[in-house]
Amino acid sequence: MSEATVSRVLNGKPGVAATTRQSVLAALDVLGYERPVRLRQRSEGLVGLITPELENPIFPALAQVIGQALTRQGYTPVLATQTPGGSTEDELTEMLVDRGVAGIIYVSGLHADTTADMQRYERLRAQGVPFVLVDGFSPKVQAPFISPTTGPRWRWPSPISPPSATPGSGWRSGRSGSCRCSARSRASCAPCRSSWG
Repeated sequence: MSEATVSRVLNGKPGVAATTRQSVLAALDVLGYERPVRLRQRSEGLVGLITPELENPIFPALAQVIGQALTRQGYTPVLATQTPGGSTEDELTEMLVDRGVAGIIYVSGLHADTTADMQRYERLRAQGVPFVLVDGFSPKVQAPFISPTTGPRWRWPSPISPPSATPGSGWRSGRSGSCRCSARSRASCAPCRSSWG
């Protein structure tokens, strides 16, 4: 492929076959070059993905699968992770809403804690922000959810299957649903204390 052809693609000039144009753009992506602004794909919008941590291997795996599914649907995922001493779920939610996200996906959020105030989700609904809850079901929150103890209750834009609640998977099932805790911190979580003894 000639430099002139690449130049025509980068400058949006006519006279280049669609397959050649796609090859040049794919090469830019593979080589790590940034596409010129006019050649970037438009996003359907940002979707926030709030996870409790990234140390437990299930959460990065879920973030990757969910992020890929969102990208295939034309959305841009924004990962927001809670860490000890860092931002809370409420702070991350406020930050995402302020940035005009198209929706938020909560993975093992406060909805999984039976002692948490669920009004935060009703306030979010009142603002018109769509949201989905993953891992942990609360009958107090009217929202689409996926939980390993209940199975999917909503279809994702593309097929995603939640992992099973097996020992060592990071998903813990208890009487009150699933918990977001790792084994070393479960003593501080009410659902874990009640289900693990």
